[in-house]
Amino acid sequence: MTMESILDDLKIQDKQIFEDLLGYRSHDIHRLLKRLDVIHKILQDADQKGHLKDIVQTTAQQFLKQVLQCYYSCIDSLKLARSVEKLLQPWRVVQKDYIYTELSTLVTIVTTKENPDVTSLTAVSNLLEHNAVVRDVVMENLDSFLVWIEGSLLTLNNKSPSDLTTKEARNLYALVKIMLQLFQSSSLGMTITNSDQSKDSCLQTLESIMSVIYKILDNSDGFATDCVLLAGTTFSYVLSTATSHAISVSAFWSTFMCLHNPDLEFSMENLRHFRNICLDNDLHGLQTRSLGAVCLVKGIVACSSTELLCYHGNNQSNLFITDLFPVIIGYCSGPINLHFHSFNLLLSWFKKLSMCLALGELFHFEDIGRCDIFSHTLNLVYLNWDSPVDDVAELVGEIFRLLLECWNTIAAKHKISLNDIDNDLAGKALSKLETTPWYVKGKYRILAVLLSYMDQEKIFTRCPEIQQHLRRCMSTNYLAPCAADVYKSFLQQIRKRNSEDVTGVWSTTWLECVMQGLISNNILLQSNTNHYWVQSTLKVLPPVGDFLQEHLSRVLYTENSGLPRQQVLHAWVVVSKVIRNNTGKEAEDSLLLREALYSSCEETRAEAISLICNSLRKAECLSERDCKLLMEILPYNLKIDSAPFRQHLGASMKKLLARIRDSCLAELKAKKNISLGLAFVEWLQELCIDNLMSGACYQRRKTCLDLLTIVYDTLVYQTDSKQRKSFTPESALTLVNYAKNEDLWDFFSTSNTVCLLHCLSDGADEIQEMSASLLMKYFPWPLSPDCSWVGTTPEDLVCHLLTHALNCCNSPKASESQSGALLTKIIFTKYVVEQRWTFEMSLTKEGACCSVLTTHAGDDTVVLFLRALISFIVETMETSKTNVVLASKTSSVHGFVIACTRCITESSDLLYKHAGDLDVVVKEMIALDIVIIDTMLKVMARDSEMELCPSFAEIGSALESWIAESEDSYTESTSLSTEYQYLLSWCWINLKESCKSLGHLTDVLDQTKEGVVEIVNKISLVFQNILTNCRHKGVIEGCRSAFSRFCFTLFTSSHEELNQMPEHILKESLSTLVTKATSTSTTRMSAGLPIIIQTIVSCERKYKKTKLLQTALDSLFHITSLPLAAQLDDKFDLPQVHGLNILNSLYSDSSLTASLTPYIEGAVKLVVESFGSPAWAIRNAATRLFSSLVTKIFGPRKSLEEGACNTLSFQEFASHYPELPPFMLSQLDKALRTDINSVDKLHPSLFPVLTLLSHLGPTVQHQHSQITEFKNRIQLLLSSPVYYLRHLSASAFVAMVTVQYMRDSLIDLLKDIPESLCSSHLYNRLHGTLLCLEKILIIRDISASVSVEIMEMLKTRAWIASDPVVCPFIKHTYLAVLRKLIHISPGSLGSAGQDLVMRIQKSASYYCQGRVNLGQRVLTESLVQYLLTSQDWDTVDKLLHNLLQGFDMDAKLACISVLEHVLESRTWQSCQWGSIQEMLIEVLHKETYPVFLTNCLSLLVSIDNTHGTSPNTADQLYTYCRNHGDGGQGNTDAALLAVTAIGIKNCIDTSRLPSPDFLCQWCERVLKASRMAGDEHFRLAAAQAMVITGQAIMTSSWSPEDVSHQNCVVKLFQAMSNLVQDDDTEIRVMAMKLIPHLCYNGRKIQYNSLQCNTGYQLLFEFLHTSYWWSEAVVSTLVQLLYRPKDVRTCITNKMTTCNQQLFEQEDDSFCIESLFSRLHIYKSLKFIVSLCGDRQSYASIECLRKPGKCLHDDLAFVTDFISKHVQGRPVYSLGMDTTILSAITSCLLFGLVLVEAKMISEESHQQIQAILSNSNLPPALRRTIHRIHS
Repeated sequence: MTMESILDDLKIQDKQIFEDLLGYRSHDIHRLLKRLDVIHKILQDADQKGHLKDIVQTTAQQFLKQVLQCYYSCIDSLKLARSVEKLLQPWRVVQKDYIYTELSTLVTIVTTKENPDVTSLTAVSNLLEHNAVVRDVVMENLDSFLVWIEGSLLTLNNKSPSDLTTKEARNLYALVKIMLQLFQSSSLGMTITNSDQSKDSCLQTLESIMSVIYKILDNSDGFATDCVLLAGTTFSYVLSTATSHAISVSAFWSTFMCLHNPDLEFSMENLRHFRNICLDNDLHGLQTRSLGAVCLVKGIVACSSTELLCYHGNNQSNLFITDLFPVIIGYCSGPINLHFHSFNLLLSWFKKLSMCLALGELFHFEDIGRCDIFSHTLNLVYLNWDSPVDDVAELVGEIFRLLLECWNTIAAKHKISLNDIDNDLAGKALSKLETTPWYVKGKYRILAVLLSYMDQEKIFTRCPEIQQHLRRCMSTNYLAPCAADVYKSFLQQIRKRNSEDVTGVWSTTWLECVMQGLISNNILLQSNTNHYWVQSTLKVLPPVGDFLQEHLSRVLYTENSGLPRQQVLHAWVVVSKVIRNNTGKEAEDSLLLREALYSSCEETRAEAISLICNSLRKAECLSERDCKLLMEILPYNLKIDSAPFRQHLGASMKKLLARIRDSCLAELKAKKNISLGLAFVEWLQELCIDNLMSGACYQRRKTCLDLLTIVYDTLVYQTDSKQRKSFTPESALTLVNYAKNEDLWDFFSTSNTVCLLHCLSDGADEIQEMSASLLMKYFPWPLSPDCSWVGTTPEDLVCHLLTHALNCCNSPKASESQSGALLTKIIFTKYVVEQRWTFEMSLTKEGACCSVLTTHAGDDTVVLFLRALISFIVETMETSKTNVVLASKTSSVHGFVIACTRCITESSDLLYKHAGDLDVVVKEMIALDIVIIDTMLKVMARDSEMELCPSFAEIGSALESWIAESEDSYTESTSLSTEYQYLLSWCWINLKESCKSLGHLTDVLDQTKEGVVEIVNKISLVFQNILTNCRHKGVIEGCRSAFSRFCFTLFTSSHEELNQMPEHILKESLSTLVTKATSTSTTRMSAGLPIIIQTIVSCERKYKKTKLLQTALDSLFHITSLPLAAQLDDKFDLPQVHGLNILNSLYSDSSLTASLTPYIEGAVKLVVESFGSPAWAIRNAATRLFSSLVTKIFGPRKSLEEGACNTLSFQEFASHYPELPPFMLSQLDKALRTDINSVDKLHPSLFPVLTLLSHLGPTVQHQHSQITEFKNRIQLLLSSPVYYLRHLSASAFVAMVTVQYMRDSLIDLLKDIPESLCSSHLYNRLHGTLLCLEKILIIRDISASVSVEIMEMLKTRAWIASDPVVCPFIKHTYLAVLRKLIHISPGSLGSAGQDLVMRIQKSASYYCQGRVNLGQRVLTESLVQYLLTSQDWDTVDKLLHNLLQGFDMDAKLACISVLEHVLESRTWQSCQWGSIQEMLIEVLHKETYPVFLTNCLSLLVSIDNTHGTSPNTADQLYTYCRNHGDGGQGNTDAALLAVTAIGIKNCIDTSRLPSPDFLCQWCERVLKASRMAGDEHFRLAAAQAMVITGQAIMTSSWSPEDVSHQNCVVKLFQAMSNLVQDDDTEIRVMAMKLIPHLCYNGRKIQYNSLQCNTGYQLLFEFLHTSYWWSEAVVSTLVQLLYRPKDVRTCITNKMTTCNQQLFEQEDDSFCIESLFSRLHIYKSLKFIVSLCGDRQSYASIECLRKPGKCLHDDLAFVTDFISKHVQGRPVYSLGMDTTILSAITSCLLFGLVLVEAKMISEESHQQIQAILSNSNLPPALRRTIHRIHS
């Protein structure tokens, strides 16, 4: 019987189920489970009704056999296998024997294979684990099964580990796993360790297997880590099952010794007999620390029972578990490459220890003391809490938690007082944390654990600054997560110990701290506080949520609360959102929510939208309020430049749409009204589609496509969806059908399809790819013509699309060819592959031609289509043989290459259905790619005998010669000609795309066919040629991605030769380095040579192998260590340089970090020695590699506030890299043997060694004698004559200063400074000492008492700052130290310091009058900053006057700079700033230096923005500006513009209006400044001027007859429209500050802070509401909307200049979208016309008549253009060009204004209607115009 008839007998309708199960993929599992559930229910019902008894036995057995085969194939997926297994239930008893036989057969099939594949082995392993019947089958045939495993293992064992292929390595892992399962499910382990057992064949087989497993442990370096771990577990499991604990322990130590001592030979007899081992002697001196030994110990810890671990032998002083501890500690202190597994082992050991401690009668507590477990572990914790090895720091935190747990258990049993610090482990740890700097990340992990064992009151008492430290951590992304964990631990303790009044306790302890974070000006601190602390607070302590929300609301509704409103509003939104997520409670305050939705802060808006969209109840209905708010604000948030905001918006909308879907389904079932949800989705998708029209900027289109994707992903059910999570339920079909019945949710209409097809022509690759993805995934094909496309058939439509696609493919412009390739792929997939359509295509000089031959052809349609594309490639390449210049313009080649490649590699299931025919096409395409690459290289080299890799200059000469040859009139010029641009672009793009094509095609090449090795070899040579010889970065990067794909294909190949090819490429590339095969033509940084090596080893690493990495490193270290030749040959690159560059690329690859860590020490030594090379190229390459190594060792440099926060202490550095400190000391010794005072004799190793030391963090304990040795040597370098070396030495010295002796070190440094003037030859030493003081004060925290003590000593050395002889740099450093001390202890200067201040001032005066010295400006700035920030106001007032009136320009500039910083800090009062303004005005009348004038004027504007300006001062400024308004230059003129605004505003406020001429001139200057595209200073000044006085001018009550005022308003309006659309965010934000102050009747959006996208609309609303009566305003709006004959000029220019330039200027910037701007203008004109009609006042709109007379001719021209160039082209035509469409829209919109004003002829009206009804124009535009017009 057939399976179909069997399923019919069983009443199962799903006939495809078994076929789908046998070939299932991961994304099919969800739907297969649902289908299996249906079948299971059918069988269950049949069984209950007794119908299955009627089934013939043979039929049932055939069905069961098929089910068992599916079960076997699905065993990889446990869920799916269990679901299949359920189908056996009705026959499990009746057909038990048959099921047993079939399963036995399945296992036997695998075990009889000589070389089983990994899939079969994995299936057997999974069956053993999950199926009891299979286990019984195996145990019944155990002997043969073991023989099979032994044979398989021995076959693999014959190869060295490094020679194992990926497949063989996986087989080995599966076999070891099967053995472990056998040991776990039987007593085989005891058989091995039983000394009384007779040696039968089974035992011999087991011993052979165990020997292989031991070999894996003994030779672990070559095997995959997971295989070694499994081998360790397997071997240890056998040991743990021995007949007695004594034998288990003895066997373990015997095996352990054999692994560690190569002189000992492993024997299976050692596993059976007990032998005494003296561990103290045997373990002493063991040096070998291999992964195998670690895995053995890890296995014994994991597999041993607590009784075994607590075993105490008669001759052993310790328990077995405590004997293991020193071994584990040794591993944790050993090589860094073993740290992850070692600390994982230590964690497992502590888990077992905590279990053993519970067995009080077996565990001997005195063993803990003998092993000193706690002190050893604590030291490990301190050394590794910031380990560079991934995940070790987290393991250390967990180890510390278990350590405390064990300590508490012991303390409780022994009744130790935990209040005694000496006996309190937690107290000791806290003492350590007290002395650790705040920026060390590891301390917070430990502190979070400590909070579980210590009261927070005790921590606050011991560490009162902990809250401040946590807040500082929250201001960095690096430390914020750890600080959040600590804060969460504090909260958990509050909840645990104060269950009744958690709100009161929290508010007392944490409210102020949290509020400081929430309202901080530090963006990171504010963001992290909201993200981490608020979320944790409300989750751990829910009652705090309502309290905090009410508290923030009170602040927001309190006038003059003193807190920044935007930060508080943001906090309120976040708190409200978290409350809603946790409790489902909505934010009731709609006013605050709406304000947040319009906020200028993107984070606030994103959180507000998220507040609306998120909810605890996943199926909560969308409320009417939320729907209204979203529909109001979403249009303003489509054009956002911030990628994070777009991501947040998308995530929020995804949650909202899922809510709408689920709630509507629930309401639909309950037969309730769901119109609100349906209407919102309909509005959202229409909004997105309409905003995709031509002319939309990238940001708008990107957001809309993101939202459309979310809409479709959430609401459209797809049967073939590959989503494994968050998939759309099938029930969504019901909802979509219901919506369609209501004439809603027509997602895939023809007009929507056209809009997305238009997006394919976008210039951005991302927009093209997104739109293509939506079209491929969701839209129905073949595409049906719109009903308005009269006479257009589906065949005509697809021919139109394909013709456009092929023409785009042949375009020389990269974006167009990419667009054409995507459209070609869509047509190929949807029409050719899926529908079997056949096309006839040709390429002519006029363009592409195509027609549909048949719509249901045979299987050859795919190959015919691909061959046609290949023929186009051949045809276009023919042109290049005769005229490459012409070919670069008319025969792009690369477009067809992309199209053909994507069609072959990206069409689903194509490879499975047409494998044979397709392979021929693939080979043809590969051959063509190679030809194209060869041709392009020859073109760039002019096909001459010059070197293979020509320089850029040589390429330029070659291209110029090609052009000169093809054009007689061509002459070279300094600028790049159009021909040159085309030719160069043609070469580079073809190279890049052909390389990418080769990479993709290799992936689909049939590796079973003959000749494949030769083809792949050719491809390999092409990649190597490009990467080692090409100079173009884009080509190299494109080739890199293709080569990476190529290598992946080779590593995964089952073909042995192909699998070994990466190794061959690697070795060949490395060998060329030492054979002088690489000439100097190779570009800087070794071109793509490092890419070859890096790509190969990183691809290998992804398959858990490091053989090639080891090979590469060995070769590279050897090459870079080669001695230089006596005479260097300039014709060849130095191999050492290439070696260093390749090493740099390897160490820069984050994926190789773990593998390269063991080699860091060797690399550092190599680099340090390379710094002394006589060859500059080697030193340069060594510098680059050294930078990568420093980053790898210390991580990214973390600079906080004034200094760098280095966290790696010397102890940690010495622990992780033990070979480096002695090496660095030796290098310092070598350097000190030379004369350090002689600049030309400095040792080259000084820079790298001191750099490494300067990156070290604070040292807490002085345990290392090396620290003293380093410190003594560095002190000698502080007197170096090299300025930078002194800085570096000072940083290194600070790293050697221990925390405990920091005060003593400061005192010693000060004592080193004489109290009176010293000799000039000691100045370098003096400077070095002061630098040490400065860096200590910056980096370390010192107490106020110590700072006072240091200050007193500094006062006695005031000669440094006051003596004229002392170098300015030294004085600068001295003042920096003083300034830092005053900051730490503000009162430390005291009255006794006045003399010091006077002497410093005297020194400043001296330098003002004296000659210019080196460093004088630095000193002057330091003096001014010090004097202005350390004195009282009276002193500062006099000092400012003297400095600003003085002659020293440096001092005056420094003074202005310091005043700007003080103004930002807001430490002085308004009256004091008024005095400063008067000083500045006095200075302005005397000064002429432009820079100083500009700074003064800018400061005046800043003071006015912050504190305002008094009327008297403003009058003085007005007078000054009137006298100097035209005398400024550059930035000074820009600053004058803003300062003039202060005076004008004062005149208007005091009713003293400026003269009309002056005001008009000023407004003209503002307008001109707003248009200066290349000078942001003028545009910013214009924005500042508008903010200052724009409201006063634009909102004043002027007479309608005052034409000059109207002209001023018009100019300021035009300036504002430019500024609110400026590309510069700072300028837009500044201009937006005016918008909230432009009040008018009917304004709906009125907040002090508004986002920029609302500005343009609100500006127009203000204008047409306030000045509807002004003819000047109306005339300006008309000019902005429509200019007669402009459409003719635009279309004519576009048609004549089309494709004349390769790179065309963008039509619009990001912020200026001309098409959307015209829609705003139209709305304003329409409003004015309507208002004039309502008020019967038509004077202002009379200006419409004159341009209206020209409209008829323009409309006729547009109509003619549409009939010739748009009609009959329903999707792609010139009419969709942004510039043309914008010009046509202007005519239409102006015509509609005239229609509204009744100033248009009937003929013109009909023309407008005809154009708007033309279905060939973009549908989104037509819909938009119709919507705003109606």
